[in-house]
Amino acid sequence: MELVYTPKQEYKVLVRCFTYNQSKYIEDALNGFAMQKTDFPFVCLVMDDASTDGEQEVLKSWMERECDIEKAENVEIEKSYITLVPHKTNSSCTFAFYFLKENLYKTDGKTPLIAPWREHCEYEALCEGDDYWIHPGKLQMQADVLDEHKELDMCACAAQCIKEDKVIGTISPSITERILSTEETIIGGGSYLGTNTLMFRISLYNDELKFWRYMRYDYIYQIHGSLRGGIYFLPLEMSRYRMFISSSWTSTMSQDKKRFYEHRKKQIQTFELLDIDTNGNFHHVIDKVLNRFYVDVFFSGLSAGVFNQVLKKRPLKTRIDYVLSLLSRIF
Repeated sequence: MELVYTPKQEYKVLVRCFTYNQSKYIEDALNGFAMQKTDFPFVCLVMDDASTDGEQEVLKSWMERECDIEKAENVEIEKSYITLVPHKTNSSCTFAFYFLKENLYKTDGKTPLIAPWREHCEYEALCEGDDYWIHPGKLQMQADVLDEHKELDMCACAAQCIKEDKVIGTISPSITERILSTEETIIGGGSYLGTNTLMFRISLYNDELKFWRYMRYDYIYQIHGSLRGGIYFLPLEMSRYRMFISSSWTSTMSQDKKRFYEHRKKQIQTFELLDIDTNGNFHHVIDKVLNRFYVDVFFSGLSAGVFNQVLKKRPLKTRIDYVLSLLSRIF
């Protein structure tokens, strides 16, 4: 049995959708993919991480209803059952449904499954299973931007924040179309841009920056995509981001102090590496972020000994700022 599936054709954009126990929301994501109007072929890799809430059945039902089942290709590899199928009415859109045989969340088992697809695509767009796109021109506009601006690696747009399907705010760092700097991206934090608004060059995966290899998640994707010249930002609200749902990363992290603490420690190590990778060019803003992480670790209540190990490596000004931040949080 093969370990991975190798695509048989080229695509302009790889839409990557990781999903787990999001049966209530996944159809919105699928419909958002299928509505995209492009002059190029794109493939939507929807990877269900062995859901236990019936999501795989929802995916199969939607596929049978909305895709051209007569042209479907079914493949079994070691870790997954795969169905490759074109959309019924959108000739540019192909779906690759991965039904994982076991949950791979705490492993690196998904990366080898995605790698062959990246070799056959130019750009990658992200959208998790509980988020979705609302504008049919999202992929086309972002691909056009990256085609035109060879000096940039990432394009993002504005996003609507929703709670129980009601819009409660927006994620939009600018009201005008412009290039966001690396400094802005670092200071902005992981909520600076919506993860499901990002499109970037797949060639980013080929660099050897240590900070990028150590830890990958939305904030790091944004910083990495900004390093070669910034992020091109489109102020159009073309996606929706669900907030305050029980299965979200934020909700899970807020309920588990130990997990939050370990995550912050990894972030500290990641930003130390970022400082080295960028030759200190962003030292002034990296120190501000690190200071915030130090304070969070302290207030997690699980921080014994971390400051002697970490803070002693930082400049005196950083240590002073850290103490002032602690005092401001306390008083």
